[in-house]
Amino acid sequence: MLFGLVEGRGFTVTSLQDLDVLLGAVRAAGFGGVTLRPELLCGRPSAAAKLVEAHELVCTDLEALSITRDDEATMAAVERLRPSVEALNPVGVQALVRTRISEESLDRLGRASDRLGVPLLIEFGTAPVPTAAAASEVVAALGTSRARVLADAFHFFRVGSTIDMLETIPLDHLALVQFDDALPVISDDYMAETINRRTWPGEGEFDLHAFAGALRRRGWDGVVTVEVFSEEHRKLPVDAFARRAYATALPYWQ
Repeated sequence: MLFGLVEGRGFTVTSLQDLDVLLGAVRAAGFGGVTLRPELLCGRPSAAAKLVEAHELVCTDLEALSITRDDEATMAAVERLRPSVEALNPVGVQALVRTRISEESLDRLGRASDRLGVPLLIEFGTAPVPTAAAASEVVAALGTSRARVLADAFHFFRVGSTIDMLETIPLDHLALVQFDDALPVISDDYMAETINRRTWPGEGEFDLHAFAGALRRRGWDGVVTVEVFSEEHRKLPVDAFARRAYATALPYWQ
């Protein structure tokens, strides 16, 4: 199993030197992988890839491609991502489907994956892909060489997925888990909740033992990235953030 970190949006990267500091903190905490988004590469994906390699890390996944009904805009976004994908060779590219699932949108997803050369990681949690089962159906339609499921614990518990779904979807459909906990909901602003009120695994209200246990019992051996977006925790220095993320998440997967 590859264990990685999603930087919690609390550390500003404006240069490769900043990226070097971030990657050093991720590796020192114990992680073997890191999620990256294009802006962290400072316009120099090949140089960024060398830094990732120098820190003995791998890029688990790249954020994030929006698949919309606008074919031209979607494919233009694909072209902008290609240099980063080619340099970093991630497991996949996160894909947010912003249009209904149809023959047309499935074709667009497939062409996007073909152009990038890696699977699209289908994230669920909002319409038109609300649940793990719905994401798995997209993968079944496209094939695992073009799409895999990305299961974010936050969206899993908040938007109607069930442990039974984890116990029944084909194991090869699931490529990556984003692991996090969350504080009790205090508003109906879903975006504010997801960006500001996640917390360290074990310090919120999710049944993460059931979540991780369902996959471990089945022998799943994919990528787990810790993704804690928190108004409070992003104030931490990047090295302290990385250490806390590793220490709280790892026990669920050992």
